[in-house]
Amino acid sequence: MNADTTKTILWILSILYGILIVGSFFPIMMSPFLFDAGATKGRWVTFFSIVAFPILALISIIAAWWLFKHGHYSAAKWVFTLPALSIIGFFVGFSMP
Repeated sequence: MNADTTKTILWILSILYGILIVGSFFPIMMSPFLFDAGATKGRWVTFFSIVAFPILALISIIAAWWLFKHGHYSAAKWVFTLPALSIIGFFVGFSMP
């Protein structure tokens, strides 16, 4: 893909992740209540997934624009899949006992 298409994708995903970062503050504040029924491995995975999402989203925004600036257009788009690790971890944590 060319630079213009990649730049448009980066703008859209940056705005989306920015909104999701702000929206993740409430779940982060409520995440310690996961341990009210006792700490299990699944709850720890879920907890760290919730806390890691805004961090991974911010890292992906910064890294994607850095890669775009240096001409690595394909890698810049792939970096935006990094927060998916947190989302996958969230569902894995809920499926663990």
